[in-house]
Amino acid sequence: MFDLPDGMRGRQAYFVLKRQFTGLDEDEAVAAQEDPKKVVTEEQVPYTLCLRCGAITEGSKVNPGCNCPSNERIVVYHVDLQNKPELTRCVACGARSSRNIVHRFLTGQDAPVSVLATALYQNLPPADDEEMEDKPGQGRKLLAFADSRQDAAFFAPYMERTYNQLLRRRLILKTLLDDEVGRTGRLRVQDLVDRLLRQAEAVGQFTQKQSYDERRRTVSTWLMQELIAWDRRISLEGLGLVRFRLVRPDGWVPPQPLLEAPWNLSPDEVWQLLELLLDTLRQQGAITYPPNVDPRDEVFAPRNRPFYMRENQADAKKGIFSWLPSRGSNRRLEIMRKLLAQSAALPEEEQKRLATEALRGIWHHLTAPTSVWREHLPAENLSRQGIVHRISHLFWEVVPVEESERNCYRCTHCRSVFH
Repeated sequence: MFDLPDGMRGRQAYFVLKRQFTGLDEDEAVAAQEDPKKVVTEEQVPYTLCLRCGAITEGSKVNPGCNCPSNERIVVYHVDLQNKPELTRCVACGARSSRNIVHRFLTGQDAPVSVLATALYQNLPPADDEEMEDKPGQGRKLLAFADSRQDAAFFAPYMERTYNQLLRRRLILKTLLDDEVGRTGRLRVQDLVDRLLRQAEAVGQFTQKQSYDERRRTVSTWLMQELIAWDRRISLEGLGLVRFRLVRPDGWVPPQPLLEAPWNLSPDEVWQLLELLLDTLRQQGAITYPPNVDPRDEVFAPRNRPFYMRENQADAKKGIFSWLPSRGSNRRLEIMRKLLAQSAALPEEEQKRLATEALRGIWHHLTAPTSVWREHLPAENLSRQGIVHRISHLFWEVVPVEESERNCYRCTHCRSVFH
């Protein structure tokens, strides 16, 4: 523990090693059901920390009150929560959580045991009794011990949930790789439903009580879970096994301003930019669902509700993202600013102005009544909110990465995989 000043003793405190601060990400605030206009941002205050004895005091490169050598001291930055009870936002990348985003680095009691139990169970031989052949697990039995009744009651459903998650992802990937067309990356999400259903039935995934419609609804839900995956790091896409490719509209022509200065993009680069911008809608859940899949289903928690997009004015209560940030920034504006920073040496304010102007033009290009995007981004009249949009789930191809010619990339900071 740090020897904190009087005003901080007895309270949990958060420090970062570098003065790295990401402003408000409006998309993350809306997804966490926080009003962007009322979000209080954190402050970072420099402190000097002695690495030898743990003494710490406010100020940059000051004596923390110890006699240790000065080369044992570093400057850290205290994240002032502004009277908030928990740190629910990463100050480095802007990601948000409904709970405390900082956790102790512990293996936990259930995850490692679940991994070991899964590996052991798969290597158990089936029972010799012929009557057990048609039973789940073919008569295999596994006994696990726990320290308390509560732990024991939690472990079984936890292992079942995580195992089924691995199983459904394995089935989706197997369905793609076993299919001649699937390997080419030309199958869309809806094309996989019947193929995946046959794979799941072949391995006995369903009970005889489950009707055809129920089974079809289940596999449709599996595919939508992957398409919008909240647990992206361990999803098929996050692991670099598949990627979701947006189908190019017939007759699409790149907007002329993006081909000219200061952007100077090629037509293929313009397409990649639009694909990247629209991908933010998919990843945030602003997407349509098949008729037999309910976005309010608990399997989509913690964001099990419909989300929408409009040009301006985010509304966290209604689940409406704003294409242009109402306050601070969002993913789309950051993409445009980073792209502009690579192509032109401009002051920061000028970058923001040009990026915002281009982003507005792209929105009009996408949502004009005669736009070739009108089926990709259908308009809906939401009660008391006016016209909103969602990206259609019908225009995403599922591409197995090992059969794709496109490279995968890993971020050097957060280690996330991108395609």
